[in-house]
Amino acid sequence: MIRPLFLILTVFFSIVSFGQGKNYWTAAKADTFTPDALFERSSTPSKYLLYSLDFERFKTALNSVTVSEDQLFQSDVILTLPLADGTFEDFQFADYAVMHPDLQKQYPEIRSFKGVSLQDKSKVIYTTVNIFGVHSMLHTAGKPIEYMDTYTKDLSTYVVYSRNDIENVNSFECH
Repeated sequence: MIRPLFLILTVFFSIVSFGQGKNYWTAAKADTFTPDALFERSSTPSKYLLYSLDFERFKTALNSVTVSEDQLFQSDVILTLPLADGTFEDFQFADYAVMHPDLQKQYPEIRSFKGVSLQDKSKVIYTTVNIFGVHSMLHTAGKPIEYMDTYTKDLSTYVVYSRNDIENVNSFECH
């Protein structure tokens, strides 16, 4: 009796864990950073969440994408990302070419990707990885845009926030 039960549980947990994205994020606290460790920002959100990221592993996972945007739903790269409300969602990623191929060859360290939430297909995320870290913009039908930006200069911590929570400190003026 124990053997069949063990086999059923093993198969169940294998299926459940296979369907989930890889999560490289953990919650972080703002009071652990000195001001000189932070990227300078032109605007500061009034409400935000911080997450630590294993940047190299995340970048390697994203860079393993082999399908283009038109084949997005055939991609096997599924990553878990934090959202501004404190939840996490799994996104299926594809390459999203924004540079001319010749320019992309000149700057291979800059890559852009498009992802779609597996939980809510109306959530589309555009993500860029470069020498300054990970930058994302999440579009959800009927909701404000959400952003993820590098928070610390060592690329280990990221800030996630909603567009509605941005307070401008520097206003733009054209002379």
